[in-house]
This record gives sequence, C-alpha cells and structure tokens, in this order.
Amino acid sequence: GHFSLRNTAQGSLEFWVYPISASASVQSLYYSVQDNAGGISENNVNRVIVQYDPSTGHIIFKLNSTDDNTQNIVIESTQPATANGWNHIVCSFGPSGRKIYMNGVVVSPADSQAFSLGDFDEQSVLGSLDPLSFYGVFDQVTVYNSDLPAEVVRNLSLLH
Repeated sequence: GHFSLRNTAQGSLEFWVYPISASASVQSLYYSVQDNAGGISENNVNRVIVQYDPSTGHIIFKLNSTDDNTQNIVIESTQPATANGWNHIVCSFGPSGRKIYMNGVVVSPADSQAFSLGDFDEQSVLGSLDPLSFYGVFDQVTVYNSDLPAEVVRNLSLLH
C-alpha cells in the first residue's frame, strides 16, 4: 500500500506482522523518502526505514540523512520477532528520541535522536521495496501522529 507521512516531529508506526522465513535477506517493512530534506544537522531526514532481518529476527529502525544512503542512524531491537507467528511492532519517534516496541515491550536501546519529517513529496511504501520485499503478512497497519506512550502501546498489543 501507499500513503504519505509528512510534516511532523513525532509519530508512531504500528504493524502486526507475520514473518515467513523464506529469505535470508533483510526485508522492508516500511520505507519513506524525501529528497533534499536538509539532513540530521538540520533536524530533518531524507529516509525513514523499518526493516526485518530474518537471520536474527531483529527489527531495524533507520534514519538516513543523505541522498546517497551513506549516513544512517540505526537502532535495532535486542530481541527477535517470532518467525511464522504474529508480532506487534511499534516504531515511535518524538522529542525524546526513537523506540522499537515488540509485543508491548520496549526492545531497543536508548536513543535520543530527535528529528522532523518534512514535506515528503514521495509516497511511503509498506512491505515492497525491491529487492527487499517483506516475506510475510501485515495486519492492522496504523500510523499515529504522536509518540505513543508505553502504556498505550502495551494495550494495543493485547488487541489482536
């Protein structure tokens, strides 16, 4: 699916995912690009990327601040998602930094990198960024315009 995420300094991306171990390559859950965004030094990014690594089961939340994809600021989950099973994933960002939640629990190291999404003129993409397509199923994908509090994320993880 396609949608646009723009003009915000906080938000949360929520996914229910069922990864199928069909590929050893890192797979794209979410990708959004904005050319000439100004870079991290201007508190703005060119790309926001969420990936699944089937070799470790980890979720990767990546910011990129250059057009050539060389300056990445990455956080990675410290616990694996369950292959061939449902996982509730929330990647949130806001003034206090970025977090990855899995099944209602924070599973990423502390990160204080605040940033802003500018006026993205490109669409965001779920699950299909060749050659990094996600092998699995999405359910209940939701984009929030706020950095969801831990209690809200925990409650959302109980609803599937």
